[in-house]
Amino acid sequence: MSITEQISLLENETYGNILFTGSGTKTSAGSFSLRGNWTNNATFAHGTDVHTFIGSIDQTIGGTNLTTFYRITENKGSGKVILARDTRAANRITLTNGVFDLNGNNMRINATATNSVQRTNGYILSERTDMSSTFTRTINSSTGNKTFPFGTAAGTYIPFTYTRSSGNVGRVTVATYTTSQNNTPYAPSVSHMQGSGIPDNSASAVDRFWDIDVTGTINANLSYSYTDAEVPANGELNLRAQQWDSGGLAWLGNTINITSQTSNAGANTVTANGVTNTINNWTLALNLTPLPIELTSFKVECDEQTNKLSWTTASEINNDFFTIERSLDAKNFETVDYVNGAGNSNSLTIYSYHDKSAYGQTYYRLKQTDFNGDFEYSEIISLKKCSEKEFNFIPYQKDTKIALSINANIEGDYTLEVIDLQGRTILTEIKSLELGSNTSILNPEVVSGIYFVRIISDNPQKNYTKKMIYSNK
Repeated sequence: MSITEQISLLENETYGNILFTGSGTKTSAGSFSLRGNWTNNATFAHGTDVHTFIGSIDQTIGGTNLTTFYRITENKGSGKVILARDTRAANRITLTNGVFDLNGNNMRINATATNSVQRTNGYILSERTDMSSTFTRTINSSTGNKTFPFGTAAGTYIPFTYTRSSGNVGRVTVATYTTSQNNTPYAPSVSHMQGSGIPDNSASAVDRFWDIDVTGTINANLSYSYTDAEVPANGELNLRAQQWDSGGLAWLGNTINITSQTSNAGANTVTANGVTNTINNWTLALNLTPLPIELTSFKVECDEQTNKLSWTTASEINNDFFTIERSLDAKNFETVDYVNGAGNSNSLTIYSYHDKSAYGQTYYRLKQTDFNGDFEYSEIISLKKCSEKEFNFIPYQKDTKIALSINANIEGDYTLEVIDLQGRTILTEIKSLELGSNTSILNPEVVSGIYFVRIISDNPQKNYTKKMIYSNK
């Protein structure tokens, strides 16, 4: 064969193993069939030909270099085509008969046409728990239902379909695998299958995960398929797709980033419409007992001189109320207040609360309680007292009285004193001060002279003293 022009293989012939080696480009001169392995250790140029794998035993596509076929067809009565490395098809992949095993590698179709993937009875096998067996379709701005023709190791056809609504999608890469009845092993980023008030909701979830990655804009309808053997123990009525948020370590609600959903128990399919974020890992769960909606954020920060707590939920199911709890040591908590929940919500809900009586170093947690009494705790967060500056006040004379302009960093009762130069206490009063700006008027019976005004705080135990000149004229 020529090492720079065409492969010396006859068109429409059938060959055993094919090995490309040496320098130069090997350009296909026509379509042919193959009963053995394809090994590319050189540079292969596909032309506009069809290369068909028809052997009755397992056949591999491998080599040190990636192969891009123009059109690749599998038509096998037995055995599999097994990828030994990533592979590409420029124009089409046709699955007439047989199993196309990704084997921990990626198969990509570069053409955007809907018919760039065609199937009669064959299918693509993903089924790797590390989601390394991936199939990629180039969609960009093309229309139509883009099928990912997956099947199980037992031979059941379970296609996934991506239908673009708008935007430039770029490429969509999908992997999937079946699990045991408790949904293990979990997908790579998934850490639990908790339900709303249910520690383990695997009995209401399909025994399968999907991993979806989109390089461009996401606005599409996604259709999932599963087998009869993967139906949840609690049935399949009103199954809904749910996304795993690896950042928040939580399952998002079945309406988060999704406009609507439909299911067909007879056909074993669920379609999520108007999806705007794929967030990688997905499963299907019953609508009546969805996977949990946990806090998407919980934080505390300074706002003026108070500790401001804020938290958000992506959606809520049967959420009665939140209990705000506070602690000095992150072990022994007391109840600060209660905040009503949204009950049932399908949208982002934002909550906030100002703690005006925080300690120097304060720890917080949320206790979320359902209508049926079930509850769970959030993580513990903390913050040092917001007001790091000293309690501030200014004494001044108002008519014949002493007035105090006070900026309090903690609300509560304070002791106010007027003291003369001999150290005698002329007046003592207890005043309730609000957080922030206050004005207090004292009316001591004093003569003109120099006095000291003192304010004593019990929490924390401190006193603040300032000198003033008073005149009774």
